[in-house]
Amino acid sequence: MKRGFSLIEVVFAIIIIAISLMSVPMLLKESAKSNEFSMIQEAILATSTKMGNILSYPWDKNSYDSTNKILRILDVKAGDSELNRVTSGINDNNLRIGCIYLNKRRRFFDYINPGVVYPDTTVNNSNKQSINDFHDESKNIGGSGAFDYKDKNTSITSKIYYISDNIDFSQTSITASLNPSTLNPITNNKNSTNIKMVQIRTTMPNLGKSIVLRSYLSNIGQSKLLTRTK
Repeated sequence: MKRGFSLIEVVFAIIIIAISLMSVPMLLKESAKSNEFSMIQEAILATSTKMGNILSYPWDKNSYDSTNKILRILDVKAGDSELNRVTSGINDNNLRIGCIYLNKRRRFFDYINPGVVYPDTTVNNSNKQSINDFHDESKNIGGSGAFDYKDKNTSITSKIYYISDNIDFSQTSITASLNPSTLNPITNNKNSTNIKMVQIRTTMPNLGKSIVLRSYLSNIGQSKLLTRTK
């Protein structure tokens, strides 16, 4: 003898199915939010990784002193005059205010030989030697490679600019205001200052969103590590 369903059982089954169907749109919405969040997190990670890569390069290709194997301060044409090399006959004309008169400390290139050295104006994306060589570089992180990104159309574009370095150093308390709206190209020395801005914009067309990350680097040269002699 076959057992059939009672009316009350059928009603309960219909109610349960109806409740389940009502939750489907909410589940799909939450799934879409989860995917969007994952794509944003991937983009943030890719942006910060790119910035870390750029910041590992020298401030400028011309900063490197191949003879002494150290990064030097460069002369600039549109920077704060208080940061220029002091040429009033003090020491060897290779220092700016605040520098220590020692060979292994931060200093300009020798004033006599090789003389005044300005920042490089070239950009070479295929042979990177300084942060300049990342200027106007654009890559799609969802292309062929080792990473499996959810958004295959996400792109990263890096830009390098000079920004104003005008600061009043005569005050006891110094406040520096960095204005990313006033940008000067690195391909012209007449705009050169002591601060470069690295800007990375990651665009996610599928989400209609973008991420912008900025870093600021200064023309301060390099100090060699001091070693103890016996």
